[in-house]
Amino acid sequence: MKMIGLVVIFFGACLSLSAETRIWTDAKGVRFEGVYNKELLGGVQIKDMKGGNHLIRMEQLSTADLDYIESRVPPEVDAKVDSKTRMLLRTKWARDDDDTTIYTFTVTVKKTSKLAHKGQLSAELFVVANERSVQSREHLVLMQRKATPFVFPEDKEPRYEFSVPNIQFEAYRAAWINLPKATMRGKTYLGYIVSVSDSTGHIIFCDTDISGVKWITDDLPLSVEKLRELYINHPGSAENRHFNDSFRRISPPRIPWFQRQNHN
Repeated sequence: MKMIGLVVIFFGACLSLSAETRIWTDAKGVRFEGVYNKELLGGVQIKDMKGGNHLIRMEQLSTADLDYIESRVPPEVDAKVDSKTRMLLRTKWARDDDDTTIYTFTVTVKKTSKLAHKGQLSAELFVVANERSVQSREHLVLMQRKATPFVFPEDKEPRYEFSVPNIQFEAYRAAWINLPKATMRGKTYLGYIVSVSDSTGHIIFCDTDISGVKWITDDLPLSVEKLRELYINHPGSAENRHFNDSFRRISPPRIPWFQRQNHN
């Protein structure tokens, strides 16, 4: 059994904070219109409509301001993805070059900002594979997508954990193929994308361990939206979720007639 610990680095995250304009009250009781900017020095920084910054300490926030921050301002988060693999036991009918690898993922989302957050968030994990017989980075397979809503618990180290169990990656040579001409078929692991969204659906964090596929990694929020759409429109078997570099569903590779076994 192999265990891979992959820590998602915040530098690659996609963070989209609320930019909603509202009336705030500063430490002197002065009310002004502005937007939440960031957590700073034990308080929050608010940018007014003229571009000026106001620092309001947590203990000086009004009840209405504090309630807004805890329910509407997305928290800063980090994520850790652990992957375990194991080989499925062979049957007596298996060929020497047939094998099945089982992947199990555990995702831990941790709140890194100090501000409390009571709103509902959503975490997603997408698992992507290469098709063995194609060996092209423009022909991939969405093996699985797991989405789960959650609310951070109110404790010292708020975190949320979920699992994505038993995704099978098979390698085989089909019995009906002319074996001297046959190529290996099946799936090989390419990587994952993990994302966290706020209650409005805006992605506040995302990262991936996929490398060498720039049309996926250059715009991760777009990739998340496209893969989510692909999975929702084509549930069931992963064979329904082969896709190209436009995130459009394509047909699985077919065995050419001249490579099929002659049974005459």
